[in-house]
Amino acid sequence: MLETPIVRIVSGFVFLLLLASAAPVFANEAIIPTEQHNTEKARALAKTYEGHLRHLSEMIPQCYPWVAIQKAGLGFRRPKGSAEDDRYLSVWVWVEQYYTPEFAATSRDRRASAMFQRYGLDLLRRLASHPGLLTDPTLKGFSVVLSWQKPEASLPPGSQPLGETLVVFMDREKVQKLFKRQISLAEFVKSSFVNVFEGKQEIGPIVLSFQNDAPVKELASPDPPDASARC
Repeated sequence: MLETPIVRIVSGFVFLLLLASAAPVFANEAIIPTEQHNTEKARALAKTYEGHLRHLSEMIPQCYPWVAIQKAGLGFRRPKGSAEDDRYLSVWVWVEQYYTPEFAATSRDRRASAMFQRYGLDLLRRLASHPGLLTDPTLKGFSVVLSWQKPEASLPPGSQPLGETLVVFMDREKVQKLFKRQISLAEFVKSSFVNVFEGKQEIGPIVLSFQNDAPVKELASPDPPDASARC
């Protein structure tokens, strides 16, 4: 495995990925408590954006009834074991997916691509919606972690339920350029770090292939809320 800071931060999730819980948590349980951040930078970020975190913890379950933020799944994480105190505003959610035959029959990478196109980009926009985040030099970037149950049809007979998880880490400056349309979505995806887990097993980096691929997007359901709606 590549010894990069982003890979190490991904590895920090691995012990929790056997099958993430779809059980709802209270809004305050979704947020990593400020005092549990172990550096001054992290505590300062958590304190500065406390209102934004609280807003996200309430808004995401309201706007996505089929999505559950994991306990302590929202906050400012850093690469596990890294000497640098790089912080990513991260959200980890469980998605209740409709298991159509088409979704079950497609490959793991295409399922991950469908999930990111359906949910990941919209969650990224919401994470970065605070006006101060995109220009805050103490923030390294953003992270979206999506978990869902692997379709039973994709498992060997008699297997226990298993979760699939897509982890995407995105640099703050690249997110800013994407929002300003200074780079294409294809360039943005290529510059992001993308990894997949199956239960506890780290599958490794994949290439998301959703651009200009409407059938991939249609594999996941339902749609995220319309940007013009109350959410």
